Amino acid sequence: MGKRILIFLPFRGVSALVYGLMAVLMAFISFNYFLTLFRFASFSYAQSILAASLASFVSLMASPLNLVVKEVNRKVIAPAVDTVYIFGIPIYFPRLQVSLFQTLIAINLGGALIPALLSGILFQVFQDTYPLLILDILVVTLASKYLARVVDGVGIVMSPIIPPLISTLVAFLTFDGHSSLIPAAAYISGVLGTLIGADLLNMPRVLKASPQVVSIGGAGTFDGIYLTGILAILFSYAVVNSFR
Repeated sequence: MGKRILIFLPFRGVSALVYGLMAVLMAFISFNYFLTLFRFASFSYAQSILAASLASFVSLMASPLNLVVKEVNRKVIAPAVDTVYIFGIPIYFPRLQVSLFQTLIAINLGGALIPALLSGILFQVFQDTYPLLILDILVVTLASKYLARVVDGVGIVMSPIIPPLISTLVAFLTFDGHSSLIPAAAYISGVLGTLIGADLLNMPRVLKASPQVVSIGGAGTFDGIYLTGILAILFSYAVVNSFR
């Protein structure tokens, strides 16, 4: 199967304008926080500008884009009705038939691929504190796994506030002695924990409903992982500044 790009625009009309303006405003607000974060990670100023732009503006613009990575075909037994006409009168005979349902599994560029890439880059900041970061990711993963709900026809649903709050809290507790690492830890654990716990670990439950498309990382503006990353940065800097 060749790679395909699916474009989803979840908002239309007035709602698209309102959500679009809110998203752009949030991207502008978060840009400076991301710039500070990557400067701390020993990136040059030009590299930090590029990384901060990826984390805020490029992720936002790429959020409607979904790269299809796999096709899943499932045989499902579904009811069917045969109609036989006798002297012009229809007689209905119910039966069961085996139907083939196809589900496309895609990864959202702005909501999963770019945040995961940036999280991988930020790993270099932690050096000898990898075990603490892994612990943060595990906590957010478990919380996301059990707090997320699978809704037929909708997908995976979870409050966008809870994962960044949890990632900020655990980052504060584990990196209390290294306050400068808290924002990066909150971002990485929020992004990867939500991606693994909410999306990947719940994938079998989603596929049982045989949807036409499953998008890892969301399917448009304000998807969970993109928003989790931004809010984790905002919350963590608020916490760090309040305890200075």
